[in-house]
Amino acid sequence: QLRGAANQLAAVQGDNQQLRNKTSALAASIQRQAGAEIRANNSLLRTLTITDLPGVQVRQDGDVIRIEIPDEQLFYTATPQLKPTSISLLKSVGADLLRNYPQQLIGIEGHTDNSPRTSPQYPTGHHLAIAQATAVYDALTRTLGTPPGQLFVIGHGPNHPIMTNATTAGRARNNRIELVIYPEIARR
Repeated sequence: QLRGAANQLAAVQGDNQQLRNKTSALAASIQRQAGAEIRANNSLLRTLTITDLPGVQVRQDGDVIRIEIPDEQLFYTATPQLKPTSISLLKSVGADLLRNYPQQLIGIEGHTDNSPRTSPQYPTGHHLAIAQATAVYDALTRTLGTPPGQLFVIGHGPNHPIMTNATTAGRARNNRIELVIYPEIARR
């Protein structure tokens, strides 16, 4: 019994030493990485020609790029019905995106203000935001031939205002579509 206990003790001591060695190696690697700088992914920064389009705003947001288009340039008031002029705007934006980001995932985000809705078809800002984002998705896939697997739709409704909803100008800015370019490559 004494020999069995001694063998077990030796095995446990050997395991214990291995764990100490692994812990030391891990601690050393963490110390080496402590000086590393973490920055947003800047690989998406490229020259976009859409920055010259009136009303269209482009901004870096962490590791994504957001292209903001006011809903008044795309839709008739409080509807997902695209204006005839919006197709040429979406063609310009979409062509620039496909030229500069041919493989990246692109989210189409619908945003609204917090105004009460009276439409039975779109009773909330979420319903309208989803319908508007879907209309843009349809236009981009139909008119530009954007691969459907490269796009996805999100309806944020009034959840992410960028201005106060207390003013007319703020509400107008909150009603928007944002095309969001992600660093991830789309699965085809």
